[in-house]
Amino acid sequence: MKLELELTPAQIDLLREGLDELPLWPRNGRQGYIQLLNALLPQLPILDHVPTVQPLATRTLANGIKLDAYSPRGASMLEALDNVLGKVFP
Repeated sequence: MKLELELTPAQIDLLREGLDELPLWPRNGRQGYIQLLNALLPQLPILDHVPTVQPLATRTLANGIKLDAYSPRGASMLEALDNVLGKVFP
């Protein structure tokens, strides 16, 4: 999914500052970045009639993370991403 938001430079700075303070996954009683995204997505004005684009290639890591590539360049990078993410999320 790709989302495009029109933000002012000040809003972008605030967003970056807020996200820099959050861990990706919940930890030490703090909300994680993933939880923020899950809470935010239903509030975004995403159109239901946007055509679905099929990925050119898909790869699923052993722990269930699914990688989709929508461009030839992205498809050629899936194996490298699989190797790196496989080390981060064993």
